[in-house]
Amino acid sequence: MRKQYHEVTQKGSYLKVLRKQGEESADLVRLMPDEQGVDRGVRLFSYLAQEASRGKAVGISYGGFIAYLHAVGDFHEVMGRHYLPGDNGPVIRIAMSITAKAGGRKIVGPAGRTIEAGMDTFIWQKKRPFRRPEVAWKKQKLPYSPEQWRSVFPDGRRGMITAEEIRQLSSKGND
Repeated sequence: MRKQYHEVTQKGSYLKVLRKQGEESADLVRLMPDEQGVDRGVRLFSYLAQEASRGKAVGISYGGFIAYLHAVGDFHEVMGRHYLPGDNGPVIRIAMSITAKAGGRKIVGPAGRTIEAGMDTFIWQKKRPFRRPEVAWKKQKLPYSPEQWRSVFPDGRRGMITAEEIRQLSSKGND
């Protein structure tokens, strides 16, 4: 009985891992934007990097990022659900692909406080104080520390990109 229990629990753990990997793969397929969406992402990344270099600490939420890439108003329209876990693996992979398409990480930050930012640098939690989840620092090998990130995006000064800024970025792609 003990041997069977041990075998069953090992198989159960293995099945949970497989299920999670399958769900992440399916999410990545649904979340992946088309070529126009990738171009929108490159414009967004360039804009946010430019603003960070001017000292404006602005970012976008995980769900807002996906909605913007797909040119829809809400994450729900892409996935059919409202929930998106913070620092979602597929979203970060998409952000990294946009960073690559934009030519790689960019040096950003106001006078003397800079980091090598990718699109992932600008995606943070939707609610104040607009943090990056702790898991963001553990899941990825980043070229900066949480302290360096906070020096460019200080607590109390971080904000979200506005609807007007998003409209302006969207209209640039239609020129």
